[in-house]
Amino acid sequence: MLITLWVFIGVEGAVVVSARARNKRDVGKATLLAVLSALGVYLLVTLLSAGVWWHVLNWLKFVTRQWPV
Repeated sequence: MLITLWVFIGVEGAVVVSARARNKRDVGKATLLAVLSALGVYLLVTLLSAGVWWHVLNWLKFVTRQWPV
């Protein structure tokens, strides 16, 4: 839900500034590029954080193996 709010604020801000564009087709291209860039960053962060968990899990197994029960 929070991401949706930030997307709305970003699109609303872009619409206000788009009136100053020299070529109206540039606004559509810029919007598409921004959405694809944000999607790429979002996917990269999600996949990298999911990949890190395996290393954290292995490290925790190594550390807790030495604890007396």
